[in-house]
Amino acid sequence: MDASGVDKNSEEYRKLQRQIIETESKLKTFKSQLKEIGNVDLKALSEQLKQVGDKATQIGTTLTKNITGPIVAVGAASVKSFNEVKEGLNIVAQKTGATGQELDAMQDSARNLAKTLPTSFEDAGTAVGELNTRFGVTGQELEKLSEQYIKFAQVNGVDLNTSIDETQKALSAFGLSAAEAPQLLDTLTRAGQLTGASVDTLTSGLIQNANR
Repeated sequence: MDASGVDKNSEEYRKLQRQIIETESKLKTFKSQLKEIGNVDLKALSEQLKQVGDKATQIGTTLTKNITGPIVAVGAASVKSFNEVKEGLNIVAQKTGATGQELDAMQDSARNLAKTLPTSFEDAGTAVGELNTRFGVTGQELEKLSEQYIKFAQVNGVDLNTSIDETQKALSAFGLSAAEAPQLLDTLTRAGQLTGASVDTLTSGLIQNANR
């Protein structure tokens, strides 16, 4: 045990180290593929990101305070029409084929998303239904992943359903699971912003390169 109180010989510590190494390896794979697609100098771009990091943080804080916060507040306060709510909940049932308590839980997740995010019940239902079907995730994991995909589609201006479909194929092509989906979404978003390429194009390129 070192001065910080961490037992570096413990199984928990070794497991954490293995996870860190594995995550770094997967991120390098994503970056390598993205470099092939768009001939992106990721090292140079990384340095640029570091230089603008503080500004990005300041901008993000300002957006959250002055724009995102009020938008979310409006979304939460809005009264959704009965038909919109029904349609969103029906999407969950249609996509998953679930019934009983399992369906109730996923529909509750869709409700939570539609009430707390500036999104529609249709998109909330689509995210929950598609992600449960494709990745088998449930509960809080499903709700959190749905939120990340909804935000990904909004930020990049792409179709939610298509994004889920294409990124699931990319993850599968690399032998990855839903646990790596947030990392992939983040990598695609950054690459798209830095290169000007659409995230759909980047995702397609990943799939093609993985199958070579």
